[in-house]
Parts: sequence; structure tokens; C-alpha cells
Amino acid sequence: MLGFAVAQPNLHFLNRQVLTVEVAKEVMREIAPELIANEPYMRFHTFNAYSIDFTLYMRVSEFFDQRIGKHLFVKKLHKRFQREGIQIPFPVRDIRYIA
Repeated sequence: MLGFAVAQPNLHFLNRQVLTVEVAKEVMREIAPELIANEPYMRFHTFNAYSIDFTLYMRVSEFFDQRIGKHLFVKKLHKRFQREGIQIPFPVRDIRYIA
């Protein structure tokens, strides 16, 4: 089980969701090919100030494989988002200094 946030949803929100699940399937094929029939899936759960948070569920064979699964997933998702030109914006806040 992995938790991530999608920042500032827009028209490409669905595309990001599809890419995220595709990358999870790729990781599953590497570390748990016998479980690929169990499709990874996402569940959205929180509206935050700058994001919509979700949890990605991805099956692994062994308990310890969760760590390598998360590691590979984050690396591959970052690379895939870069290749697709998807940027993850960071929150910006104004700070006013009153003297």
C-alpha cells in the first residue's frame, strides 16, 4: 500500500491516474509476476489545500517486497512523469511582513 498526492488537478488528471496505474503494473511484473492478475488500483481519500491525496494498492509476494516495490514505483513514476512532461507543482504561499 502506497500513499501519494496529486497536486493541482486539471484536465490531465485522468491521464495521470492511468499513468500511475500503468507504472504500478510495470513494477508488479518485475517483483511479483505471478500476482499480475490482481490489478493495482487507486482510491482517492482527501482534498488538501494543494492536492488530492490517494492510496495506491499493489500486490507483492512477500512482506519485505513492499519496500522494494515502493522504491521502484517512485523511481519509475518520476521518470515516466518527466518523459510525459508532467510536472508536480509545489504549493506557494504569500507571506506578508507588516512593520
